[in-house]
Amino acid sequence: MMWWPHEGWSAGWMVVMMLGWVALLAFGIWAVVALTRGQSHPPAAPRSETPREILDRRLAAGEITSDEYLEVHQLLQTNPTAPPTPA
Repeated sequence: MMWWPHEGWSAGWMVVMMLGWVALLAFGIWAVVALTRGQSHPPAAPRSETPREILDRRLAAGEITSDEYLEVHQLLQTNPTAPPTPA
């Protein structure tokens, strides 16, 4: 007979197969948790530059001269909410 008990497969092999499936399932759950951990919070939005930081960056990049820098810097000190004049 083809599927007679204890022909080819023993009870021990069935236990080993079941434990193998349980181990595979546990590994899959562990992998999903490990890959998704730490992704619950979205990345913080980048901070926008202040007018003073923009002015400093433009001077460092050579986009404005030191005279233009001083003029706009004085404007920012007297009225920090006013937009700087274009150079």
